[in-house]
Amino acid sequence: MPKLYVIPLGFQVDYVVRFLVRVGIGGGDAVLALIPEQSGEDERARSEKA
Repeated sequence: MPKLYVIPLGFQVDYVVRFLVRVGIGGGDAVLALIPEQSGEDERARSEKA
């Protein structure tokens, strides 16, 4: 059964990426990443890179 992961990005991007790698993402799974609208340029760039 496909899974949907909804994650906020911005504060601890490394933890989110580690979690996704640890649980594994299947071919039918989807990831919805939310980036706070009022984040700074540095936070936004790190989130988009992740």
